[in-house]
Amino acid sequence: MSQRGTARPDLDYEHLAPTADYVNRVVQVGGKYTLDEPFEAGWGNVVLDVTPRGLATRTFRRPDLSFQVHYGLLDGDVRIESDRGTRALALRHDSVASFYTAFCDAARDLGVDPPDSPLICEIPGSPSTFEEDRAPRTWDPDAARLMCTAWNLATAGLEAWQAPYLGHRPRVGVMWGGFDLSATRWRPQRTTPPPAAPPSSRTPNSTPTSPSASPSAPPTPRTPACTPTSGPSPTASTPATGPSPAPPGTPTRA
Repeated sequence: MSQRGTARPDLDYEHLAPTADYVNRVVQVGGKYTLDEPFEAGWGNVVLDVTPRGLATRTFRRPDLSFQVHYGLLDGDVRIESDRGTRALALRHDSVASFYTAFCDAARDLGVDPPDSPLICEIPGSPSTFEEDRAPRTWDPDAARLMCTAWNLATAGLEAWQAPYLGHRPRVGVMWGGFDLSATRWRPQRTTPPPAAPPSSRTPNSTPTSPSASPSAPPTPRTPACTPTSGPSPTASTPATGPSPAPPGTPTRA
C-alpha cells in the first residue's frame, strides 16, 4: 500500500492564491448553515471538517430532514447529501454569483432552504454578498490538491496535539470565514477580557455578573451572520497554537 509522505508540500502563494481566494468564498455558502447550530465554545459549531478529499460541514439535523455539504476539492464538485437524496454541482464556475445560484437551486431540489445570509464575511475588499461577486474566477485542480494535502498533514499534527487534553476541545478544522485551520483548548474557568478585546472575545460572557448573578448560567450567545475566526475567549485559559487567525469581524445578524 502506498503511503503519502509527511514532508510539507511546496506551497507557492502566487500559484495558490486565485483558487484559494475562490474556495474561501464558495465554502462560506454551505458554511452559513453552521450558524443555525447551537453555539460551541471556540466557535466549534462553524468548523468545517478536513476530509480525505476536501472540506465538509457537520451533519445538520432538522425535524424533517438531515443533510451535509461536502466540498470535494479533489473531485472538483460540491455534494449536498441528505436523507432525501444527493445533488452535485461543479466547483468550477465563472463567478461566485453563478456558483451561489447553482448551489441554492440544488439545495431546493432536496427540500433544503438556501442559507439565511448571503453575506461574504472576513474578506477585505470583497463585494457584500454572493450575488454581487461577479468577478471572473478560475479553477486550478493542481492548486486545490495542494491545499487539500496541506490541510490533511496539518490537521494530523493538530489532532495529535489535541488528543491528550482533558478539557473541552472543539474538533480541528477550517474556519470558513477567516479560512484558517483552527485548533483550540478550553477550560471552564472564567476570565475577564481586556477592554480593547475584539467583539468575538466578549461572546458569550461579556456582560459583567452582579454579586447575586449565578456564575453557572452565562448569557446565551448571539448567532452572527458572519462568524469571527478563532481567537481569545473569556472562557479560554489555554490559547490555541497554529496559524494566526484573521482579525475577527463584528458579530451581526442579517
